[in-house]
Amino acid sequence: MSLPFDPAAAVRALSDSDGALAAVIDRLGACTLNVEPIDDPFDALLKAIVYQQLSGRAAGTIHRRVLELAPGASLTPDA
Repeated sequence: MSLPFDPAAAVRALSDSDGALAAVIDRLGACTLNVEPIDDPFDALLKAIVYQQLSGRAAGTIHRRVLELAPGASLTPDA
């Protein structure tokens, strides 16, 4: 998946705007983030919130239960 921005340009902009962050970027090196496509940004946000500070198994159970409570098994921002 391609990113909607240039990662190298982002690193340059961040480094130029913050000296402390530039030092961290220099120490850690290039970003190796593997971005996976998402179908629904709201669902991705929901998962990110549910999975915080929980084991993956517990979070998965909670996420499934929340979705089961949604009307028509589809949770939307409006619902």
